[in-house]
Amino acid sequence: MDIPPRSALIKKTSSLKNFHLKWVQDAFHNGIGASISIVKVMLPVSLLIAVMKYFGFIDYLSLFLSPLFIPGEAILALLTGYLVNCYSALAVMATLPLTGKEITILSVMLVICHTLPVEMSVQKRAGGPFWVILGIRLFASLLMGWLLNLWLPGEQVAMVNAGSLGGVQDSETFAPDAVGVADG
Repeated sequence: MDIPPRSALIKKTSSLKNFHLKWVQDAFHNGIGASISIVKVMLPVSLLIAVMKYFGFIDYLSLFLSPLFIPGEAILALLTGYLVNCYSALAVMATLPLTGKEITILSVMLVICHTLPVEMSVQKRAGGPFWVILGIRLFASLLMGWLLNLWLPGEQVAMVNAGSLGGVQDSETFAPDAVGVADG
């Protein structure tokens, strides 16, 4: 067995270190680039959702969707998932007092229809009919939400009180009993 000279081993080790350093640098630059592209979409959409909530548009939208399948505040999670991505929607969902049924309904809806700005731009470049595919995805998402609300066990999601657009919900439906002590 022939042992290579020490200088050859040092040269080989040095080139291996350079390879790893180059790999880490490339990964860092790719990660920064991907993060910037996500932030460029998330910031305007997050701002849009905040403005919609500030001016009460979310409350009016919840009047339309609450009788179908989800509570009013969950509209924020749905819009975030539709416009940003599923991870952002999960972050919003984590802040809401949702039941298992409501979480399931929202999750299925978002699996069907998510990240619309990005996916529809890809669809447009692929040559598909933009408005037809957008309509199909939105319709399928809303239809599945409505059907799951009917099929899944548990209480039907309560309607929003049309008299108050402040987003106040029935506490029994949307939040667990915090006290847990029976009167008597």
